[in-house]
Amino acid sequence: ELVLSTTEGRSEAVVQYTIPASAWKISYRLSLNEEGDIRLQGFAVVDNNTEEDWSDFQVCVVTGEPITFSTDLASSKTPSRKHVNLVNDLALGSVEVESPPMVMAGAAGEAVDGMVDDSLSRGRLRGGRQMMARRVSAPESRGIVLAETEQADVQEVGDFSVFESESVVTIPAKRSTVIPMFNVEIGEAKSVLHYKHANHAERAYRSVDLKNQADFSLGRGVCTVFEEAAYSGSCIIPALKPGESQLLPHALETGVKIHRDRRRQRNKIVGLQLSKGFCNTSRRQRREFEYHIKNSRDQIFTLVLDHEYALSEPEIVSTLVQDGKEEDLEIASKLSEGVRFSISLEAKSEVVIRVLEHRIDETRVELISVSQRQENVQIDWLEKNLVKTDGPLAKDEGVQRCLEINDKLESVRRLISDAVKETEVLAERQERLRQNIKSGGQDDFSIRWRNELDESENAIRDIEDERLPKLRDREQAVYSDLKLAIKSLSVDWLHDG
Repeated sequence: ELVLSTTEGRSEAVVQYTIPASAWKISYRLSLNEEGDIRLQGFAVVDNNTEEDWSDFQVCVVTGEPITFSTDLASSKTPSRKHVNLVNDLALGSVEVESPPMVMAGAAGEAVDGMVDDSLSRGRLRGGRQMMARRVSAPESRGIVLAETEQADVQEVGDFSVFESESVVTIPAKRSTVIPMFNVEIGEAKSVLHYKHANHAERAYRSVDLKNQADFSLGRGVCTVFEEAAYSGSCIIPALKPGESQLLPHALETGVKIHRDRRRQRNKIVGLQLSKGFCNTSRRQRREFEYHIKNSRDQIFTLVLDHEYALSEPEIVSTLVQDGKEEDLEIASKLSEGVRFSISLEAKSEVVIRVLEHRIDETRVELISVSQRQENVQIDWLEKNLVKTDGPLAKDEGVQRCLEINDKLESVRRLISDAVKETEVLAERQERLRQNIKSGGQDDFSIRWRNELDESENAIRDIEDERLPKLRDREQAVYSDLKLAIKSLSVDWLHDG
């Protein structure tokens, strides 16, 4: 209950309030005919989801994307308070409650035919749309005009389009109505077929290539398409600013079949450079697609085909094969992750669109690297990628010399490994002999075991003092030769094709 009081004898008051607004949706009708007359109609479907009737209201709807949300502004809340002990030396600070956003109410009522608005309802809707309904006390002779027969006034306000009904309407509680918003002629619109493999693998969609030639923005909504006054399907019109275009698929075309043939990906080395211990490789990736298109109808179509990339940011080579002739096919436009082609598809015809994607990837390998204080030679990578693949540098003299030196290095390392294993075997034998000596006393076996222990010790000393040092010196010398041979490699190879 709201109680107003005044010290004057008689005063006028205007009360305005907000409600959790009625929802409204936009709906379109797109009419096509053979003469090329194309008309786009827009309707506002307004729902009165409140408990009160809207009698003699003038409805205003707004398209756009305003920020809207619900808050606890209308709820009474008492924040809990902490008791403060006054005898404390330090007083606690006050508790602050965050203020919710404030939404200012609209202007006061306007005078209409000498009368003052006695109510103003304004609400914000889901989907970024807004509606304002204002009750108007109109003369009795004006009456209520059916919403379907009038066209609303429209104006652009910043990023929004505002449509205001010319006639007042009545919407009972929990009921809906349809209010015409506009009826415009669209000159730059045509029927085309649109194909995208992700949408349908074998069929294209009948679509309308629509350009917003109105002086105002279009909001996102459902559109019903009519061809020669016959229902032809439905589509979604996205939010469009004046001058923006959009393809609107509304029905599947069963008379045109499309088969996409995806060829195997091919990778090929097209460039190699060996210099100063580095190998730079240029590798070409290729992916080829063929779109086989068959038109079974006695009708000429404009086909718009969207090709999605299989590679990342490739170069595109496209051709059109028709009547045994092959010609270059230009890209109509580029998409975020693909390209778009547009061709004229003759009646009872078959064509092939070939799309070749290719790109060059550059890789750089350090053949001599240092990691965690350890030097590594990537000779295995050199052999695996250039020799065993029978690559262009498999027979290069410098590469072959590096492999020969590496074979010598591996041979020396095997000798070192064998010597280390031999010392381990001798050490195990020594331990066994010592155990035998402890339990054998002074008999002939103990004498023989001591002799064998001396022989094992001499063999270990020979390995550790003579053989292993020489082998390690030899290993270091061969390793230095290998590093020098790798750093001396200087080869540039480029594929001719």
